[in-house]
Amino acid sequence: CHQPEADLYRFVGRITVTQHGEEIVRPLGPENLLLRGARLKNTKEIFGVAVYTGMESKMALNYKCKSQKRSAVEKSMNTFLLIYLGILLSEAVLSTILKYAWQAEDKWDEPFYNQKTEQEKNSSSILKFISDFLAFLVLYNFIIPISLYVTVEMQKFLGSFFIGWDLDLYHEESDQKAQVNTSDLNEELGQVEYVFTDKTGTLTENEMRFQECSINGVKYREVNGKLVPEGLTEDSPDGSTAHLMGEEVLFLQAVSLCHTVQISYDQADCLVGGDPFSHANGFSSSSMEYYASSPDEKALVEAAKRIGVAFTGRNGETMEIKTFGKCEKYKLLHVLEFDPNRRRMSVILQTPSGGKLLFTKGAESAILPFSSSGEIEKTRL
Repeated sequence: CHQPEADLYRFVGRITVTQHGEEIVRPLGPENLLLRGARLKNTKEIFGVAVYTGMESKMALNYKCKSQKRSAVEKSMNTFLLIYLGILLSEAVLSTILKYAWQAEDKWDEPFYNQKTEQEKNSSSILKFISDFLAFLVLYNFIIPISLYVTVEMQKFLGSFFIGWDLDLYHEESDQKAQVNTSDLNEELGQVEYVFTDKTGTLTENEMRFQECSINGVKYREVNGKLVPEGLTEDSPDGSTAHLMGEEVLFLQAVSLCHTVQISYDQADCLVGGDPFSHANGFSSSSMEYYASSPDEKALVEAAKRIGVAFTGRNGETMEIKTFGKCEKYKLLHVLEFDPNRRRMSVILQTPSGGKLLFTKGAESAILPFSSSGEIEKTRL
């Protein structure tokens, strides 16, 4: 394999396999690399070899040192501290200079009760200047507000308890209260007005639900397992699943076939014992559960199943779906995995009649520029 690099979506290597006494060299790509935290689904065991370890692993190469977070109050305090420190040094230097200017005349020499010894009089002038400078620093050190830091830190520490006691931040289902790991940014939380987040993450709890879609410029929404055009109700004649046209059915088939979703079957619902990876061996469709690497991909496949086009399994290069109760088998010819450069995923399939289909899904900015027909402008809006 190639040298270690931080890119999680890039891996190039090769493996030599001996088959029937003949050595066969096969290429390896990102789909053959298991990163830390990967879990096996519908696979009992795998054979692998560690290619990157220690500081050469992708996680270690992507590690960045954490920067210490400071609040606006602490930053302003540090700024004022530097100003006060400059004032203190200026006063100490000025006082030292004025002292030697004052003592330049004999009549303003040391008083009788503080006469210098011969050793002090013969000592170095530089050492005497430094000694006097440090003495003035001690005299003027009250300018630095040391107690202010103690007061602010105590206020932050006590304020963190109020966050844990706040009932609005209490999660009743898990019986957990807000946990304060650091009290450095307490005052910053009260100034937050807007929270920006992407479609997945902590705020969404990785739970995605299908709401609406656009098919050739027409908006559709799901109502009780039916795909209803915008402006129509569930009881409208055109809002029934049975009246879906070819474009709508093709859209649902694309959603059910262009993905990397895996199916898990509940052993308790098994009708006939057999291979748990094939629905044809007696597993009811109600016992199917979809697993996907991204929650949005799972939400799309589940929505298509509720509407009437269900992905029922994959056996090798064959993908099977049920289109309103009718079983259809498609041969998977090739898969172009999603990557951050293309920002889209594509599958090439062979239909039951022998035709070829290319289904692609991805970001709007990555798909529409390649579209040559259809209601492109309506879809943009």
